[in-house]
Amino acid sequence: MHQKDDTQQLKFEDFYLPFGGRLRSDNRWVTLAKQIPWQQIEQKYSENFSNNKAGCPAKSAHIALGSLAKKTASQQ
Repeated sequence: MHQKDDTQQLKFEDFYLPFGGRLRSDNRWVTLAKQIPWQQIEQKYSENFSNNKAGCPAKSAHIALGSLAKKTASQQ
């Protein structure tokens, strides 16, 4: 089962850090996220899951791809 991402996803620049800071627009993760065609990825990603309501819902494409990007970056 797959639930589509919320289209009202908070942008990195609008995210306020708990200690009073903000993410900079030139942050490498912010820059990378802006380059990714999220809607196209979400569409292709969702094709891998059934539409029935059985089981736990899959994680979003943002989480799946973001985790893979972070893992790859940490191995370099």
